Amino acid sequence: MPGNVPASSMIYRHVGRSIAPSFTGDALPLTTYNTGDQECITQTFTLDPSWDQCQISIVGMLFDGNGKVDNASSSKLITPSWECDLSTGICFDPCTGNGAYTSSTACQDDCGVSGINEETSNLLIYPNPVKDMLTVSGTYDSVKIYDIYGKLILSSNTKQTINVSSLSKGVYIIKLDNTIKKLIKE
Repeated sequence: MPGNVPASSMIYRHVGRSIAPSFTGDALPLTTYNTGDQECITQTFTLDPSWDQCQISIVGMLFDGNGKVDNASSSKLITPSWECDLSTGICFDPCTGNGAYTSSTACQDDCGVSGINEETSNLLIYPNPVKDMLTVSGTYDSVKIYDIYGKLILSSNTKQTINVSSLSKGVYIIKLDNTIKKLIKE
């Protein structure tokens, strides 16, 4: 078994960084609330500058008298928005909250991604949707597969069959040289 990984080398995802004001929280000012009542509590927390603010969510929880979660809600620190890179036809989240599109679907619809299972530029990509092995017929030099955030997920030199079994289910963008298509992974 490998040795311990130093904390400085760890990558934390989906980890609570802080519970304010403490693990036990704070009692609300009133002991009972009625439907429609509102309460506002402000907490201050300084973010480590190395943290990716696009990946941070604020979570609020209400506990009942027995310490069990009665209700909870979360929201992103920065509201996701989308931009289209017209040179690649790929949509990405600029992490500003000010992208031109409020959904990745709207961005992809306008960004010039071609339809599925169709031949374009003498290239045929199938099956689409794909489960494990993607076949690409035609002449091309490289294949790049991006997630809907515009992050490069897989890159390959010319191959007729590409193993995509390791990809999570979802929508991807596949770029073969200058041809861009939508790819659906089952």
